[in-house]
Amino acid sequence: MTKKYEGYFKVTVGEDYIKDTKFVAPTKKEYRIGDTIDLTGGSITEVYASEKLGNKYDLTNSMISGFDSTTPGTKQITVTFNNKTYQYSVTVKDRTLGISIKTLPNKLEYKKGENLDLTGATLNVVKESGTQVIKITADMVSGYDKNKAGIQVIKVTYEGFTTQFSILVKEEVPATNPDEPNTPDDNKPNTSDKNNSTSNTTPSVPSIITKVEESTEPEENANEETKLEEDNKNTQEDNKESLVSGTNDNQNNNTPKKIKEHKEFKKC
Repeated sequence: MTKKYEGYFKVTVGEDYIKDTKFVAPTKKEYRIGDTIDLTGGSITEVYASEKLGNKYDLTNSMISGFDSTTPGTKQITVTFNNKTYQYSVTVKDRTLGISIKTLPNKLEYKKGENLDLTGATLNVVKESGTQVIKITADMVSGYDKNKAGIQVIKVTYEGFTTQFSILVKEEVPATNPDEPNTPDDNKPNTSDKNNSTSNTTPSVPSIITKVEESTEPEENANEETKLEEDNKNTQEDNKESLVSGTNDNQNNNTPKKIKEHKEFKKC
């Protein structure tokens, strides 16, 4: 037989208690050189066994260790609260302020078709922490055309900043073969032949020597001498004109005529 009892009884349940804490890291995760830590948004909240949330505590500098913004890199931040520790990471960036060419490449002149050689090229990188010197690499440069002759400006880009330097690409001069005979250029005059031709064909200007015979009549002789000198002068001028114009036939025909006239004059 089963007996059934009806009624009420009291059960005592233990009090709710803090079972855990909830950590929320600060919002700011990136810093620049020299920045101070920003804990905005960071907190620790009590969590009860019943899963209800208890008190919330904002982070303070006294809870923090491990932050250093004097050097770039990733920093591990430790938060300590009621003998419990929590961690989160931040990044300290060394912001670039500008760049400039430190040293030029060793090679600044190229033949057409040669690849760009950046050996020896370095860059000044001015950062918030100071100036660094880095090598210029192929992924930093643009503007080179190995098939284009002339001065070319090479652009260097680093972290949003640009600078530049210049190089010269020369046309390739074909090498001459010393075994091949020199082929004369038909369009150019042959200097040696011209000189030889000139020396052979240039007429010489004949010298006309006229001797005035003595006369007992000084005035008549004086007049004759004057006329002869004038004739000699004219003859020499005619010969010079013929030399310039290169007409040898006229010169040869004129000169004997002059001499003949002189002789006939003296006979009179």
